[in-house]
Amino acid sequence: MSPQQTGLSQALGIRAIGSADFDRRILEAGDALAVVFVWASSCFNCGVAQRELLAAADEVRALGLAWFEAGAHADPELATRFVLHGTPSFFFLHRGFTLGRMTGWRGLDGLKIAVAAARTKMGS
Repeated sequence: MSPQQTGLSQALGIRAIGSADFDRRILEAGDALAVVFVWASSCFNCGVAQRELLAAADEVRALGLAWFEAGAHADPELATRFVLHGTPSFFFLHRGFTLGRMTGWRGLDGLKIAVAAARTKMGS
């Protein structure tokens, strides 16, 4: 199930992104840390991640991220670009540079750790 279908896109302001507009959309995020949530409709843990993110929407919004989402099977070019090993995957980017990734859902605490690690790289 896509973030649009779960209400997650509205709760977090997640916007769809694809290989055709990827670089432009990431640059439009400006100084914000961008996170690309790559999901698959057949992925059980993607649904778990979506439900937990939605349940903690206020806390997730407080992280100040620019959220994007892409379906892994709908855009194989994007999946290949990031050497996708599984879903869900979260890629952290800033001004066009990939700062990190989190493959699998490690809960909200895992997301916060990944965000902090990416933000550390933003400063270097």
